[in-house]
Amino acid sequence: PIPLGLGLGAKYTALMLLLLCVLLITTLGGMLVQLLNGYTHIEPGIYLGSYILPELLTFGVLAALSFAVHVLVNNKYIGYAVFIGLWATFTFLLWAALDVSSHLAVFNTAPGIRYSDMNAYGSGLKAYMWFKAYWWAFASVLMVITLFFWIRGKETTMKWRSRLARIRFMENKWLALPALAAWIGLGAWNYYNTKVLNTMTSSDEQEEDAVYYEKTY
Repeated sequence: PIPLGLGLGAKYTALMLLLLCVLLITTLGGMLVQLLNGYTHIEPGIYLGSYILPELLTFGVLAALSFAVHVLVNNKYIGYAVFIGLWATFTFLLWAALDVSSHLAVFNTAPGIRYSDMNAYGSGLKAYMWFKAYWWAFASVLMVITLFFWIRGKETTMKWRSRLARIRFMENKWLALPALAAWIGLGAWNYYNTKVLNTMTSSDEQEEDAVYYEKTY
């Protein structure tokens, strides 16, 4: 028999490769525009570090959420609606209403990074990578859940799938528990760095600082 995770892994890999092709094509298009406008100092490394890799990291987590939703819902069109609803709710609607801006809560976000000729990506790259690791750990948890509820055969009722998922969990604890531990551990580490060792300025506080600066200077 085909191994349980082979179909899921193949589909996820194919989706990421397709995304990589799209990013490479758009990158080549950007380079072509630069050349047509007389700019010949092309820097592929900046395209890679500032565009291709960040987009892969971002859409990889979104793809994991999409897989989980569609497998659990088991209906293509309802799955689309549920995915968009979850993404919109946990990316900006819910947290904007609650005035929460922490990257630990706002889905699939991380501190921004900017490239500079003076110091490349600077010290912000480390924080960016820690939060991306946190969200990729969450994506691994979603993929494990997807794997446990993966449909093989004609039995598609949620009652049967839930029973089968429990069996698969017992047989694959070595896969589920490390993923969950990594997500919780990275979340605790990022919380410690942003709430205990350092203070994070909210969007409202940044706005207040900007108003104070404008009125004062």
